[in-house]
Amino acid sequence: MDIKTITEGFGAVRELIEIITKLGEETNNLALQKAILELDKKNYQLEKEILELKKELDKREQYNMQFSSKDNCYWDIKEDGTKEGPYCSNCYDTKQLTVRALGQKGHYRCPNCKTIIYTSEYRASEHRINL
Repeated sequence: MDIKTITEGFGAVRELIEIITKLGEETNNLALQKAILELDKKNYQLEKEILELKKELDKREQYNMQFSSKDNCYWDIKEDGTKEGPYCSNCYDTKQLTVRALGQKGHYRCPNCKTIIYTSEYRASEHRINL
């Protein structure tokens, strides 16, 4: 189910709450009014969660993340073909966080989770040393 469908569903729930609220006010039924307040509170929480999910989705759509098995990290491939990064594969795969790894001699290091990403050149030179 996509966010648009969920949002439309919550719009219908809001209309239903308004109808029930009017009914509760007309009948002066305390239990009904209490139930209405609980429904309204839950609806507010769900709408807040939807907004947070929309923000996260918008943020994700700004990136075109592609994994490079050669470098064992993600790169953001721009429309003109250039790439930005590298981004930590651990952070992106586990939490969908786009954390740029910091370059150091022969490798990159994630400032968030401290994962070390060795460059393909570093691994190649290390392999030659071990021969």
